[in-house]
Amino acid sequence: MKFPGLLFYRISRANNKHPNANQRLSFSFSFLFFLLFLLIASPAWADSQSFSLLDAYRLAQHNNSSVSISMAEVNVRQEQSIQARAQFFPKLYLRGYGEVHHQQVNLSGIALPDDNFSSIGYQAGLAQPLFRRTDMAIYRHAKVESEIASVQQQLAEQELMFNVAEAYFNVLIAQESLATAKSQTSAITHLFALAKSAYQDGDASITDVDEARASYDLARTQAIMAKSDLEIRKQLLRRYTGRLPVRLSVFLGAGSIYSLEPEEMFLWERLALDKSLVLELTKLELRGADGEVDVAEGGHYPVIDFVANYSQGDVDGDTTTEAMAGLTLELPLYNGGGDVAKVREAKANRMKQKYILRDITEQVLMDVRQAYLTVINSRLLVQATKQAFDSSEALLESTHDGFDKGIRNSLDVLNAQLGVFENQREMVSADYNFLNAVLRLKMAAGTLALADLQVMDRMLVQPR
Repeated sequence: MKFPGLLFYRISRANNKHPNANQRLSFSFSFLFFLLFLLIASPAWADSQSFSLLDAYRLAQHNNSSVSISMAEVNVRQEQSIQARAQFFPKLYLRGYGEVHHQQVNLSGIALPDDNFSSIGYQAGLAQPLFRRTDMAIYRHAKVESEIASVQQQLAEQELMFNVAEAYFNVLIAQESLATAKSQTSAITHLFALAKSAYQDGDASITDVDEARASYDLARTQAIMAKSDLEIRKQLLRRYTGRLPVRLSVFLGAGSIYSLEPEEMFLWERLALDKSLVLELTKLELRGADGEVDVAEGGHYPVIDFVANYSQGDVDGDTTTEAMAGLTLELPLYNGGGDVAKVREAKANRMKQKYILRDITEQVLMDVRQAYLTVINSRLLVQATKQAFDSSEALLESTHDGFDKGIRNSLDVLNAQLGVFENQREMVSADYNFLNAVLRLKMAAGTLALADLQVMDRMLVQPR
């Protein structure tokens, strides 16, 4: 593909091997045009972005709809609570009327004189609920629903934090896997070339060549798979952030341990019973079921209101005034058994929610235990992979010494080098998996917060 700026420059150089000042000026404008063309025409420039872990989360907050949906639901529930509370306030009304009447009367064929008159008047009224058991129960239930929406919003924010961090770390793991695959492919390519050369010189058999070719083909396959996996994981991160990452901050100092507090499993269990948003949400849903029972039982109670009104009317100059104040009582007696059935339904639903709460409590504790054990094992794996990497580097150095002394061959050196590549990949992956396990434990316990991402973000640095 040729760009206009470069094309113009090449034509100018072809027409005159000694460009003057005007031609140099033309080249400057053409070069600026070329840069502008790249900025505008390249979707990758506009869509790709380098960002840290915190940058990724901030982008996800604006791009992902899950938190926005939960925030909108909070607003909906708050307005419904206000609507339910409005039933306790007095209702005021004012009505007015103005009418013109024309009446013709015919009795047994005898026409009576027409009767024409006009009337005008108004009426003002007030109704103040005094006792409405159902409305009170509806209001309390609406407040519980508002609390449920608030907890759901907090849960959505925690899930978004964890999902973004998990996708971020998965991209970094995939990047390391691709780098390892490329290094292995390069080393095996060199071995393949040596094997072919040795075979041509008569120093190796065709079996050695075939083995090298098989290793080379396998390494190429693994490199292709690693590249594909990286692209897929980048797209998963893009789903949250809305941007395709190019350069992410990486975790340096492999083997470093993130401080875990508290250290004991039973403390995490206590923390989960007190802080778990999933558990809190289930408890609120049980309270909501209690509220539904109150609403259903409210249909059995009387309704008492205070009412008052004042009206004045005028009919052809005759004025009529009326004022009234009093109490109204409505007592439900029988409606075919529907109210009783509603109460039984609400109580059955409340019992179901009690069983759900028991099951969710056990599940939350199980999730915390599993997450805690994963963190402990991941920390041990970080230490083990660091030791394995150090051992593989020592082995590579010893193998090089043996090669120099003639007791090791190039294949031994290659295998040692491949071991270093693989152990480095495992070490880096263990670091990211450990951080991800810590976040999963905190989310299971309900304590995951932005501060946790900030701590981990400070452990990451932008690659040069």
